[in-house]
Amino acid sequence: MKKINRTLWAALVVLTAVPTACERVEMLSDAAEVLQFRIDHSEPATIELADPEIDSREGLITIPLLYGKHDFPLRIRATVALSETAVKTLPPHFDGELTFAAPDSDLSFYVVAASGKVKLWTVRLREIVLDEQTQIDGFTILSCTPETALVARHAKIAHIPSRVHLLAIPGASPLAVVPAIERPAKTTIAGYTEGQPLTFDTPAATTPLTLIAESGKTQVWTVDLVECREVHSLPELSPELRRRLHGPASSLSLSPAGGLEIMDVSSDFATGTIAIAVRGAAFPASIGAVVPVREHTQLVGRAPDDPFTFAQFDEAHSFYIIDNASQSYIRWTVQLKEWKNPAADVVGVAITRHEPATVALRTPATVDALRGTVHIAVTGGVADFPLTVTPEIALAPGASFKTPPPPTFVFATTSDVHEWTVVAESGAEKVWRMKIDDNDPLTPANTATDVRSYKVIRYSSSENPHTGSRVAIEPTAVVDPVARTIRIAITDWKKYFPLTLQAVAELSDGAVIATPGFDDAGELVFDHWTTTKRFTVQAEDPAYTAEWTIAFTDREPAKSAAAAVTGFSVAAAVSEGSAVEVLYIEPGKKQVTLLLSEAALPLRINPAISVSDGACILDLPTGDELLFTTLNTVKTFRLMAEDETTYPWAIVLLHAPPLPNGTMEDWTPDNRNAIGWSNPNATGVTVVAPSSPGFGNAGWAAQLTSRTATILSLNITASGSLFLGSFNYTIAYADQPKLMTRFGIPWAGRPLALEADYIYQRGAPLVNANHEIMPGQDYGSATIELLHWDGTGVFEYHALNGNEGYGTLPSNITVTDRAINETIGNTPGWTTLHLDLQPIDNTKIPNYLHITFASSRQGDRQIGANGSTLKLDNIRLIYYVPEAGAREVRN
Repeated sequence: MKKINRTLWAALVVLTAVPTACERVEMLSDAAEVLQFRIDHSEPATIELADPEIDSREGLITIPLLYGKHDFPLRIRATVALSETAVKTLPPHFDGELTFAAPDSDLSFYVVAASGKVKLWTVRLREIVLDEQTQIDGFTILSCTPETALVARHAKIAHIPSRVHLLAIPGASPLAVVPAIERPAKTTIAGYTEGQPLTFDTPAATTPLTLIAESGKTQVWTVDLVECREVHSLPELSPELRRRLHGPASSLSLSPAGGLEIMDVSSDFATGTIAIAVRGAAFPASIGAVVPVREHTQLVGRAPDDPFTFAQFDEAHSFYIIDNASQSYIRWTVQLKEWKNPAADVVGVAITRHEPATVALRTPATVDALRGTVHIAVTGGVADFPLTVTPEIALAPGASFKTPPPPTFVFATTSDVHEWTVVAESGAEKVWRMKIDDNDPLTPANTATDVRSYKVIRYSSSENPHTGSRVAIEPTAVVDPVARTIRIAITDWKKYFPLTLQAVAELSDGAVIATPGFDDAGELVFDHWTTTKRFTVQAEDPAYTAEWTIAFTDREPAKSAAAAVTGFSVAAAVSEGSAVEVLYIEPGKKQVTLLLSEAALPLRINPAISVSDGACILDLPTGDELLFTTLNTVKTFRLMAEDETTYPWAIVLLHAPPLPNGTMEDWTPDNRNAIGWSNPNATGVTVVAPSSPGFGNAGWAAQLTSRTATILSLNITASGSLFLGSFNYTIAYADQPKLMTRFGIPWAGRPLALEADYIYQRGAPLVNANHEIMPGQDYGSATIELLHWDGTGVFEYHALNGNEGYGTLPSNITVTDRAINETIGNTPGWTTLHLDLQPIDNTKIPNYLHITFASSRQGDRQIGANGSTLKLDNIRLIYYVPEAGAREVRN
């Protein structure tokens, strides 16, 4: 007896129309065709449709959707003409009235032939692809009223959530701007004409702009006036923001005109002041200036190369640097100052008189500007002290004494020292000391080799381009006369060695440094903070020398080298058409991996990122959108720890679309079809409540049951099955039931594994299609396949494997990955099934997905056990396995 497949039995069960006349069935026509489908009326009128197209082979009526896809629901009334032998349509009340809830919602009806054959017809809309772009790509202010309004020329475009921010200094409103709005070529702006001003009466005022795409899609953008936040001090800023806001002032390029001579330029970030000190000013005075503008910033209040013109000293001009990303600003004030000599120096000392005359002096006195000392050399007559001298002291131009010194100085011994203070023209002060150098040959030579003090007068080192940090030291060293060491304290950033310094050493009277390069003019280079330098001090008596060591003492506060991303949120910050289902923060990989349940390119995200204490983000301005043009786009940034160690991080995307109705919560009204899935056995799958509501999803589950029924005197065992694809009963394939089943649906992601929660209980005994008992026992099965199809027209995959008489796999379909489990046995309760996909052909990119579950693994050969039951819930695809310890964030 010829076997009858369970699929055939299932199809027979669902037939509702059979012939009742006396003719033999084989004499009646199978024709159940739709010859004409004419649209008589449709609404709303904004939706434009073309004439329907009929595909009899596929049972498909396609209505081209020309325009208006955003105006659904669509209601149509159509005249349907059937072939002469077709007797009726199902449902019986079908009269051509159809309502489409959305452009992608298919509607269907049945046509019954005279023979009783039922044919399913699907009515589908086919969208004519039109440009959908509704974004603003640029917004430039061409002019504004008042003209002096302090507003940035280029607005910040926030695609999420469709806003245009006009960045302004507080007090810019009321304001009217005429913009140039950059948008896609086929996109229009409702009710707006080029050159039309937009007005903002208050700081909180907004203006809506409705963009209309070629397809009719609309998007409302909001243009608002943002009063930026003023930054007052360095601690408020991240290193990256500090560089952007502070940098333009420190690299200001100036070129004086009209005989002006620029003597000094200084900038003070704390007060936002740039002081230009000049001499030779003839007013009006003009200074050419170029203000460099760094990335993510804009110059407001002046053009980048406008000159500064001053009518007098102390006049000030202001400009602003706005940071687009943080919407903060700093105000810089440029002031013209009259240059005043900063030198508080003694430039010469003549001794006009001294007593007693028996004391011999070398004149004039020697001036040591570095140490602030005046040395009177006594070449003889030391025994006749005390000495009285009358000096004539010459000062630097513009300098004066803070308190006039006495006209004469009395030295009771050669050890006496006299002090006074000189005030420079600029107001700077310097203490000077007058002392005796005993060069009398009758005086025993000094044998001391001491370093009395050691002061660093200037130093430099490398610096961080982002923070400007460099070695910080205490300029006055600690001198240990016993150990003969000079220790310079490092107070910060010893990592920025090598360090170059110049210093002034005060030695014992008459002593000198005998080592070349260690004198006042010498520069000392220390390669590392542990580097030491040794030099020799020679006493006035050259027979006496001593070795001294310069070393550093580490007093730098402890800094953490740790830096990690601790939080990453994109909730409500993803561009339209895309959705982040879950993301993983992986410190070991230094990576943030975003799993997209929907991926519309280009993709924009505006993440909120938090980092560990003491760390900061470089290369990724906070508040800026990230643009991913492809799924392979990787965004990189660096984290900088408190100790300025940097770590590279990456943001990567992975398209991870979820299975349709993988939770098994959505069912047709008769509870026999899980929406999104197909089922050839109308009585073999139904909805049930899970036995263990606390396991996974606590709602509904699918129950697949193998059943035995008597059809045409045959006992047929049919497996309950659930699969992705479609089933179309065709009597011509009664002996090849797989040809009625089209496995697979279009798919974009590439999962690694399939998981599902399940319970299985097998029935008994195991029987074949003739209901003969077979050895062994029943098992459930699960299959997942990734497929690549490069054909055109209709995709047909029947899982043809060449050993069941159904033919071979079509040449335009390749199985790229596969996993099968045909040994699902009894379980005590809910269990998790995990199937790892194994690669078969890595040369092709899959574009279709096939998943099948069955309560009897050999059900397609009518082998199974009555009552074998497979319950399924929470069917899911695994796309990514994060590292151990990764933090999972669900949106």
